[in-house]
Amino acid sequence: MAKPEYPEHEKLRKLQGANQAEGDFLERLLAQGLTLCTFHEEHTTVVNDTEGGGQWPEKGAYRPHCESTESLLARFHGIDQAKLSAEKDAMVEAMRAMSRSHAGA
Repeated sequence: MAKPEYPEHEKLRKLQGANQAEGDFLERLLAQGLTLCTFHEEHTTVVNDTEGGGQWPEKGAYRPHCESTESLLARFHGIDQAKLSAEKDAMVEAMRAMSRSHAGA
């Protein structure tokens, strides 16, 4: 079987729109004020005991996961966004070359 000319686009095509539903779901969560977080074990957080007035360190902390929905989904599905962009540029250039050859015919 021949290697696809545009492998990252082939990965997108095989998703058949599933990534759109996943993206819509994530966007709805964000619209409702929910945030994806990542656990960082190296951080220490001071926890206040509101009843007893004491404080104690708690190892690890959750921090907001700062990644766009598009980037998160691409990473989840194994799509390299830099390669995808390069493929788009190659497609545009191929179309331009085809247009130039037809114009000169």
